Amino acid sequence: MAELAEATIPETTNFNPLLIVKEFKRLLLQEIDFEREARTIERYQKNFSHSEFLVIPKVYKEFSTKRF
Repeated sequence: MAELAEATIPETTNFNPLLIVKEFKRLLLQEIDFEREARTIERYQKNFSHSEFLVIPKVYKEFSTKRF
């Protein structure tokens, strides 16, 4: 659809729909990378280990993969 919009609607070139879709895809793939999410949670656990009011969930690495 982004390609079609760019090809048929000249005004869309200011917004670069194809680039927006590619960036959205890249960010979504990062979000569903559970290995990356596990590393982030572990970093939070380390950084906030002395907090008395913040609870960070436990990471189950056996369920944390690159893909959902």
